[in-house]
Amino acid sequence: MKQQQQVQPQNERKSITQPPLSEEERVIYGNRQPKGYKKLSILGRGGCALVWLAIDETSQIQVALKQFPKFSNGQPNANLDSGYRELQINKGYFNAGGQISDKFSSHPGIQVLCRFLDSYEDKQDLWLVFELCGKPLSKQLYEVKGEFFKGERIYSVVHDDALFFRFEESNCKLFKILIERLAQALQLLQVSGNVHSDLKSENIMLINKNDGEIDFKIIDLGSGFPFAKINDYLETTTPEYLPPEILEFIEQKQSLSSQGQQLDITKRIHPWSLDVWSMGAILLETVIGFPLWLSYKGRILKSTISSTVQQGLFAVQGRVPKKIILKQQAFLKSLRPTLRKSFPRELCLGGLNQNEQFIDLLSGMMDLNPLNRLSPKEILSHPFLKYD
Repeated sequence: MKQQQQVQPQNERKSITQPPLSEEERVIYGNRQPKGYKKLSILGRGGCALVWLAIDETSQIQVALKQFPKFSNGQPNANLDSGYRELQINKGYFNAGGQISDKFSSHPGIQVLCRFLDSYEDKQDLWLVFELCGKPLSKQLYEVKGEFFKGERIYSVVHDDALFFRFEESNCKLFKILIERLAQALQLLQVSGNVHSDLKSENIMLINKNDGEIDFKIIDLGSGFPFAKINDYLETTTPEYLPPEILEFIEQKQSLSSQGQQLDITKRIHPWSLDVWSMGAILLETVIGFPLWLSYKGRILKSTISSTVQQGLFAVQGRVPKKIILKQQAFLKSLRPTLRKSFPRELCLGGLNQNEQFIDLLSGMMDLNPLNRLSPKEILSHPFLKYD
C-alpha cells in the first residue's frame, strides 16, 4: 500500500511571482489604493484590471484587491464596463461584508464562488475586494519552463507528483470532488441566469486548508453576463477553452456587425452550454497533464518518465479561431482513440484516458452539438462521480 504523499501547505509551496509593474502600467494604475487597504504585491493581471494581494488594515486579514482604472493613457477605459458587470453579478450572490444572499444561501454552488467582500469607487478607479483563494489549479499541478532537448529549445511541463498523487488516490476521489464542485457552481450560475464565459484552469483556485484537505474556488466573473444578454456581451476570452459554436458565432458577429446585421445564438445553445464545455476542457487538460493552449513544442516531465514532444490539443500559432475550431472538431470526432493512443496511461491522471466512465462524461460535456451537451445536474448524477 502506497504511503500518502503530503502536499506542501500553500504558504510553503514555491511562490508564483508576477513581474513588477511596467512603466506603462505605472502610468495607468499609479500608486493608488482604496482607503483602509494596503497593497502588498501583484497577484495577477487581466485584460483590463490588476489583482493585488492586499491587507485590510482594520481586520489585518489578507484579501484580493481588483483594480479597474477609469482611464488608460489619458483616455476613458473602454473596458471599465467589465468591472461594473463583475460587480453587479457578485452583488447578486453576496451582500456587504461577504454575507451570502438569502436567495442562494442553501445552494451548494455558492461555496464554490470566490466570496465578494466589498467595492469602492473614486474618480480614478473601481476597486473590488474578494477573499483570498489559494493559487491557480494549473500552476499548482505543473510548471511550464523552457529547456533544450536534442539541440532544440522546447518547453517542459513539469508535474507536481505529490499533488497528482492526491488527485489519483482513493479511486480519484479528489478529482471527482473537483468535478462536483465545478458542476455545483455552474448549476448556481444556471439558476441565477448567468454565464461565466472564461472558465479555465487559471480561474480555478486550489486551496490547501489547515486540516490538510483541499478545496476549490472559481474566480473572475469579469467576463460574465446574464444569459439573456449573451448576444451583446459575448466576446473572445480564452479561445482554447471556448466551444466551437461560440468561436464561430463571435467571428460571424464581428463580420455582420459592420453591415448593421445582428445574430441570435440563444436558440442554438442552452444557458449552460458554454461553461460546461469550458469545464470539460479543464478536466481534459488536467487528465492529460499538458496545457491545451501551448502552441510551441513541449513534453511532460514526471519524476520517473517523460512524454514525447507534443503541442497543446487546441493550440494554434496566433490563436486563430477558425484553426482552433478545426483542431477541436478533429479531436472530438476521435476522442476515445486519441485519448487512448496519443497519451500514455502512466502520464495521465489516474489512467483516466482509458476509463470508459470518465470518457463518457467528457464526451457529454464536450459534445459538438451544444443542445446535446450535459447540464450541470446531469454531470452531478453521472456514474463516474461515485467515489465512496
